[in-house]
Amino acid sequence: MKQPTEAEQPPEMEQPTELVIIDGHGLLFRMFYGIPAQLRSKDGLPLNAAIGFTGTVLKYIERFDPQRMLVVFDNEQPSFRSGLYPEYKLNRMVDYDELDDDENPFAQFKVIEDSLDALGIKHATHAGFEADDAMASYERLAGNMATVVISNDTDLLQLVNESTDVYADRGKKSIAYDVDTVISRFGVAPHSMVDFKAITGDSSDNIPGLFGVGPKTAAKLIAQYGDIECIVQQEASITPAKLREKIAANHDLLLRNKQLITLRRDVPLGFKLSDLNVDGPQYRGL
Repeated sequence: MKQPTEAEQPPEMEQPTELVIIDGHGLLFRMFYGIPAQLRSKDGLPLNAAIGFTGTVLKYIERFDPQRMLVVFDNEQPSFRSGLYPEYKLNRMVDYDELDDDENPFAQFKVIEDSLDALGIKHATHAGFEADDAMASYERLAGNMATVVISNDTDLLQLVNESTDVYADRGKKSIAYDVDTVISRFGVAPHSMVDFKAITGDSSDNIPGLFGVGPKTAAKLIAQYGDIECIVQQEASITPAKLREKIAANHDLLLRNKQLITLRRDVPLGFKLSDLNVDGPQYRGL
């Protein structure tokens, strides 16, 4: 099996990259907290996130040479997941309106939108859904197009298939996830990542897993029994007894977790694929 590529290189696609989808909020936060707020506008507004964001988008264009590109941002409204589990992402709740511009990444959001418009790169939010759901829906719309989803969010690994890679941009430790890389790193196929995370939980989203059950045990359960529904149905045959008892006592948690983690792929989309063409200025060498 292919090992994770810890190099700042793009996924090697057998054909030109037809679509790049960028996790806008993830990139905004990386730039805001990763670049010192030294550069400012004439009005004193910090521009570190905006400059870093725009430069990184240009880097992705240079690297992947995409025919189409889209940046997807989260919407301010809560998603349907908050109704399923009120504690969902409660660990991330911050009232940014109470912060001054130096502490608020969204103070630079308008500058970022203007920069994307100037570059001819489409961007979108979708009320009632998270950016991940919209990204999954655009990936579904792309069908068999050679697609790269750029995000460090492991929820998006469930989208990986023969035509879609997920690129986790971590500088020199970047990883290009294809099917073999997901299997090598997590011990399960991409389509089983929802079941894997339903068992192990996701602390970044405040989703608790089965207490004391780690990645190796989760992967073993999935390999032996299949998805969460099959694990629950066949719990009587699961050993050791302590693991069987944990599963028996946490049916609701496991099934709820799977609902929370499974990306929606039916988001009403505002763009057709032809709207996303990268046909603006010549970016190379900028």
